[in-house]
Amino acid sequence: MPQLESLAKAQGLDTCPQASWNDYHKIIMPILGATDDEQLICGMSLGYADVNEKINSFHPSRLSLEEFAVFLQ
Repeated sequence: MPQLESLAKAQGLDTCPQASWNDYHKIIMPILGATDDEQLICGMSLGYADVNEKINSFHPSRLSLEEFAVFLQ
């Protein structure tokens, strides 16, 4: 996702990963054209961050992508 964040920043926008979509899968999945054997794990919000909002200064530590994900081809 770092590439998406960079593209957004280049346009003056901010990104925020969202993992709370599963309650809305019946609405979102058809819009995405997903099949019954696919599942939505997370999405990305796009917009303008309120730099004065305290939550926007929170930066948790994270594992690298290679530490938790396996990509199959």
